[in-house]
Amino acid sequence: MKKAIHPGTVVLIGFGAMILFMIYLVYRCNQNPVVMVSKNYYDQEIVYQEQIDARNNMTSTGQKVRIERLGDQFSFQVPEQINNELITMDISFHHTADEKLDIQYHPSQQADGNYLLPIDKKMRGDYRVEVKMKGRDKNYEEQLEIKL
Repeated sequence: MKKAIHPGTVVLIGFGAMILFMIYLVYRCNQNPVVMVSKNYYDQEIVYQEQIDARNNMTSTGQKVRIERLGDQFSFQVPEQINNELITMDISFHHTADEKLDIQYHPSQQADGNYLLPIDKKMRGDYRVEVKMKGRDKNYEEQLEIKL
């Protein structure tokens, strides 16, 4: 009498199951989006030394940008020394889990250094806030963490 299950058949079934499992894993990996901090991440890495210098310039002032939530607005208080020589300022809100919720502001200069920005209704969760300021002679940068 012949055996119903031959050892070679067991190996083939195991090999086939392994291939099907690997195909399933590849399919599942492709269903998850690849999330990076920004789309032009590699371009930013090239100029990373400039970011380090801007952060060091901010640290050398001994002051920080303060952020405060006032109802449906954010209040950013820029140190007077930096605000006096400020040319441009960019404020970026990077959502930690979903780049679709990222928001950027380009506020115009205020004489008192207090900048009010509206809070978008879709802003929920954890955000990394980057404040980039360009002065006459130096650039300044600060990163803050907030939770909405």
